[in-house]
Amino acid sequence: MALDNDENGTESPEEITSEEATTAESPVPAEGPPSPPPPAPDPTPTAAPEVDAGPREKADVGKRVLAALIDCGIAIVMAFVPGVGQLLGSAYMILRDGLDLDFMNHRSIGKQVMKLHVETVDGAPLELMTSVKRNWIFAIGPLVPLVFIIPLLGLLLFPFLAFASLALGITELVPALTDAEGRRLGDKWANTIVVED
Repeated sequence: MALDNDENGTESPEEITSEEATTAESPVPAEGPPSPPPPAPDPTPTAAPEVDAGPREKADVGKRVLAALIDCGIAIVMAFVPGVGQLLGSAYMILRDGLDLDFMNHRSIGKQVMKLHVETVDGAPLELMTSVKRNWIFAIGPLVPLVFIIPLLGLLLFPFLAFASLALGITELVPALTDAEGRRLGDKWANTIVVED
């Protein structure tokens, strides 16, 4: 671009000829063949990468039993709260592995003490609904004494319901002892596994 001096001694641009404009705008050709344009972004949404959980070690059965006893003890203590005790104990048994409280960290108090935690088979922490799906069977036991509200029928129903609750608990215990990964029926329904920290 050519510049002339104007009356004030400052330089001012002259008109640019089309030949000068063409050479100014065109880039210097690079050596070798031109590079291909970048690929267009894929418009299809990508799924989140799957977590490779890999083989996990089966949680120690003794630790699991102690954690369950601690949790049952907590539910029994809650059951003594007048009026709502059975409901509180039952709610704890259902929600215990999915509560996101600082001192629990998505696991029951018994599992916290025994350094165990429940996770999905993908390795994610439990949410409340997964905990409900996994533990609903243990909510029956604390609710059995509520049948005494019904005067005569409660006395008749109590032994049957107590036996049914005990049988369901044993049904859950056997796979925890015999399964290769220690997964009980609730774990299979909720797609979860108990692992050590």
